[in-house]
Amino acid sequence: MSEKFVSFVNDTLIKFLEETGKFDFSEISLQGENLKIFIGKSAPSYSQPVIIPQLQLHHPRQAEVQPKPKLEIEEIKSNSVGIFYDYKDKKSNKLLKPGDCVGQGQILGFIQSMNLQFDVKSPVDGKILEIVVGNEEVVEYGRVLFKIVKEQEEF
Repeated sequence: MSEKFVSFVNDTLIKFLEETGKFDFSEISLQGENLKIFIGKSAPSYSQPVIIPQLQLHHPRQAEVQPKPKLEIEEIKSNSVGIFYDYKDKKSNKLLKPGDCVGQGQILGFIQSMNLQFDVKSPVDGKILEIVVGNEEVVEYGRVLFKIVKEQEEF
């Protein structure tokens, strides 16, 4: 939920409902992006008009809204033509999977071409977002093999 919407509900809508709560609303609904509010009331048993205070919306100032940091995604591409093989870690005997942390220079897999083996290493520290190719899959030069979310630097 956006901060503007939460602020609106906490500051304005709840106050409005508390002030007008004695009027027995039968339905309250909120809608999406441009925020449409429908408040329905069952038919009154008396003929006097009901006065509802005017609702004023306020917009938060720019300083109140904190931008979310953009994720930097590094695409690791094949540097040769050949067959891609997953790399099994010798210590843990496990294959890499999305969500695993990797360090710069860590071997992620290798490509075998004409009986030569070319390591695929991570150029950055981060987390694996996606493993694009499967084990023993034929790859072309420049094909994306992995997508890694770069570790954000602290200031």
